[in-house]
Amino acid sequence: MQWTVFCILATHGICLQAGNKFETIGGGVSGSTPLKLESLSLMATGFGVLFLVCGLLSLLPLGHENALTLNHANWKLSAGVFFVFSFLCFLVTILV
Repeated sequence: MQWTVFCILATHGICLQAGNKFETIGGGVSGSTPLKLESLSLMATGFGVLFLVCGLLSLLPLGHENALTLNHANWKLSAGVFFVFSFLCFLVTILV
């Protein structure tokens, strides 16, 4: 319970910091293009790492034998989708 509250508050603080960097009162987007590209690259790298970790975790043989788990039948498909998303995020990081 304590970690959940901490994660919610930390995420809320990060979102407020990122929102204040780009939004103006009129609803437009301010800031320089290199700053925006750097933030986009950082977010794509973070999501790429997250998807890579999720793909690796889906390969672990934790629920492959138990028919009651979601990972019993579709763990290969889950790993493939996570690895494709990870590759696309890293591709965005390289191209930006």
